[in-house]
Amino acid sequence: MLVPHCLVKARLGATVPEKQEGNFSMGNSSIPTQGVPSTTQLLEPKLPLVIFIGGAMDATFGPIKKFTYPPYAGMYAKVQDIDYAEHDQEDKVVQEINDRYDINKQTVCIVGHSWGGDTALKCCRRLAPKRNIVLLVTLDPVSSRLTRNTARPSNVKEWINVYVNYDKAPWSDPLSANSIAMTGGPWGACSGADKNIEFPYYNSDAHAHANDMFRFVKEKVSAIR
Repeated sequence: MLVPHCLVKARLGATVPEKQEGNFSMGNSSIPTQGVPSTTQLLEPKLPLVIFIGGAMDATFGPIKKFTYPPYAGMYAKVQDIDYAEHDQEDKVVQEINDRYDINKQTVCIVGHSWGGDTALKCCRRLAPKRNIVLLVTLDPVSSRLTRNTARPSNVKEWINVYVNYDKAPWSDPLSANSIAMTGGPWGACSGADKNIEFPYYNSDAHAHANDMFRFVKEKVSAIR
């Protein structure tokens, strides 16, 4: 079982540490990928689990890792378990949710940006039908057009998609965030989402403004209990 080992300190206002090499950042702390929960951990209050998943460039530029996840965790760590993963950590996200769900039956919300949005949907599908996702948020999701599957996972109760309209936002600059997103393959509005929100920023780096996209759903996410 994988359970964070310093949730009490995190909920009392400790600084959210950076993810360390070889570890998976869950429960507001970088935890080993193997471990056994203690009796104290199993007695922790049941809190909803909110997982942020960054895109392919998040480790370098940090639109989620640096500018969205830490400030949100700093505000809501006392009422939610708030975690971060990278887009290529699908297996660990699924394992973590399964382990925690078995222990605490936590309510789960997943927020994915860019390629992390694609990872978020894949995680939801793998968790179905036993693990329900109370809220799925995708922030301008991106994935290969050849392997894309934007169908709504059966276990998702609500899906909100915030997307960049590339008919309005320029992407001709090959070094811009929008150009990189267009190369990857943005989803745009998704027919399976309960709500599609067009991101009203129309500059060449709109895709990189994950924190600004998240503001459109922050109130909804923070209200989860």
